[in-house]
Amino acid sequence: MFLKKIYALMTAIPLIIPFNDLHAGNAHVVLHLKTGEQINRQLYAVNDSSLVVYARDANTEYLRIVMIRDIQKVTLKNKPKILLILKDGRQISRLLDSVSDSSLSIFEKETTLEGGHSEIISEVRSEEIHKIVFKGESKVLKGMGMGLLIGAGTGAVIGLASGDDQSGFFRFSAGEKALMGGIFFGGAGLLVGTVAGAATSTGDTEIEFFADQPFSLLKPFARHFER
Repeated sequence: MFLKKIYALMTAIPLIIPFNDLHAGNAHVVLHLKTGEQINRQLYAVNDSSLVVYARDANTEYLRIVMIRDIQKVTLKNKPKILLILKDGRQISRLLDSVSDSSLSIFEKETTLEGGHSEIISEVRSEEIHKIVFKGESKVLKGMGMGLLIGAGTGAVIGLASGDDQSGFFRFSAGEKALMGGIFFGGAGLLVGTVAGAATSTGDTEIEFFADQPFSLLKPFARHFER
């Protein structure tokens, strides 16, 4: 029974690899309202007149609608990589920090002469922007690593749990079987993780930017968005 549970764990590798894709609608945002209030929630939906955020308190789940006219700025906690294509032809590759009703804040990290790091934040006016490309993310290496780790660990546990062989022409100790199991299941996990990583990788997302609707660029980060 124990070995069957371990085998079931091994076959479930694609389900337990923690791929956290920002483009899949799990963006954590802070809404800075014009009244001074800040709403720290998960983005749920975006339309032309409002943002909807999702919250869970104890056993209660609810949605809160915030009108765009009441929002001064939206900050994304997980900073996505973007490529700004400006109307004058320039291209700027940075991390997106926040969106306001008139500009975008972008930043980059630089290494100082002392070996530390500093963040340089700059603003780009909305009317300067033509398009925005959200850079995709490859999950292949992460999938390979997680698959190898889970597979090798599973194989080692199976080998140790089966104990030393007491009879038979080929007799192996529990340690030897743990090593062989780790190699075999590690290889299988590496293959499964590679496939899962490739399947969950994201491509670039290009959005035409409208200066009069700057918050609409948050649509790729919402769980659902309304048209």
